[in-house]
Amino acid sequence: MIAATFALCLALGADATVVSVTGKVDIEPEAGGAAHALVRFATVPAGSTLVTYEGAFAAVRFPDGSLIRLGERTRLTVGRVEQHEPAARRNTKVRLAVGKVWARVMDLFGDDSRFELETPNAVAGVRGTAFFATANDRGDSFTVDFGAIGISRGSFALDLGGAGASTSTTAQGFAPPARMSPEALTRLRAQVSGPSGALVDRLRHDAVAGPPPAARRESLRRTLTGPDGVADTPLAPTRPGAQLRGTAEVTVRVQMPAR
Repeated sequence: MIAATFALCLALGADATVVSVTGKVDIEPEAGGAAHALVRFATVPAGSTLVTYEGAFAAVRFPDGSLIRLGERTRLTVGRVEQHEPAARRNTKVRLAVGKVWARVMDLFGDDSRFELETPNAVAGVRGTAFFATANDRGDSFTVDFGAIGISRGSFALDLGGAGASTSTTAQGFAPPARMSPEALTRLRAQVSGPSGALVDRLRHDAVAGPPPAARRESLRRTLTGPDGVADTPLAPTRPGAQLRGTAEVTVRVQMPAR
């Protein structure tokens, strides 16, 4: 058994951190400096833009424990974080210009805390939930993975709740809410998460029906590249008072079978 514990302390002005990178991913500084390759464990200062190319994926962890995964051909700008007291009360904004993302947002402390994802046609406000967002030249779409999200455009607002709840929006307005099938959600997760999402889905499928145990173990050895690849559950503070102090604790356990 391998156990690792990561304490994410929310210091004033703390930046997001890159937890995984697959393929060609660039970061463009806010001030218009030259773009350079994004690497794992790099910090992402507020105002920076992340760009993934074909076949590339990335995941970014925010100081409050929230996580955003970027699919291929995606452009995402990390907005500034407004810090309040106590440390866990904060406003975070990101903007998706084009592409696909999956966001898992920590429960936020206080009614004045916000985590917002803006697309060209709408804004999604969330807390303690996970959802997908897509933006392209045909419009934007939002799909709930678990929990609920509120989407707004001007004076119009729409709430989506439950796995698969989805809608799309263009310059003309919102489409009627619909419900995506579990199979479609699985495909969407793979499009956004890349190898990590595929690994999680394969492990879930193999637990019911799949190759013999020895083959599953060998496949896992070849494809497991980091703990983020198998961490796919809601994240929440585990100790009393942790949210007040602005600390999230993540424990990752990986059981590797003996050869």
